[in-house]
Amino acid sequence: MIWALPLWIPELALFGQDLFTKATPRLDANPLLAVALIGFGLVELIIGIWAIVVFLKCLGQVQGFSAWRALGNALLAFLIVFTAILVPILLIGGLVAWLR
Repeated sequence: MIWALPLWIPELALFGQDLFTKATPRLDANPLLAVALIGFGLVELIIGIWAIVVFLKCLGQVQGFSAWRALGNALLAFLIVFTAILVPILLIGGLVAWLR
């Protein structure tokens, strides 16, 4: 993901405050800037996908199995953490709704 950081320099130079607001008057006025923003977004998407691939290859190498099994491992870990966070929130929310 560090490879995507240098893209911020031309993005800030081209788009300025329009990167951080809902109202984008400069982008609305100039369609070429909108195309450039889409181009930057695609490059960042490709870098992000490549970062996931490298992560899965590294995880598989460390744990001694394929990248596909590493994907399953990562998804399982995400599911466990997500469930460990979501279940107490739902229980507390249900308890609060029941007490009202």
